[in-house]
Amino acid sequence: MHQSKLSVQDMLYGSDNTEPAAGVITMLLNEISMSVEDLCEWTDIDSARMSNILNGAAPTIDEILIIAPALCRTPSHFVEYRKARVLEAVSELIDDSRNLSTLYRELAIRSNGGRSR
Repeated sequence: MHQSKLSVQDMLYGSDNTEPAAGVITMLLNEISMSVEDLCEWTDIDSARMSNILNGAAPTIDEILIIAPALCRTPSHFVEYRKARVLEAVSELIDDSRNLSTLYRELAIRSNGGRSR
């Protein structure tokens, strides 16, 4: 997966956009007066795949990384991108057993009213 630097704030909240990519892309196309065909040509995404995205199929992270700049946005503008990055960060945390044990201890302490066992 492409690694770009994002702040936690950007990862979680992006630019106040919480709409799925289909609606966001359609809105942005209208906003910048670009046709779907132009977007397909600009991004080199097949028109059938773009149609699927515009009809509700979730774009891949790689597709978002291509679509976002074509629409004059950062990838974090898309909620699907932010969700994927958060899940990636959580997965990395879980994969690191030291962090997992620390997280477990912190959760145990919190669930025990702030008292360690």
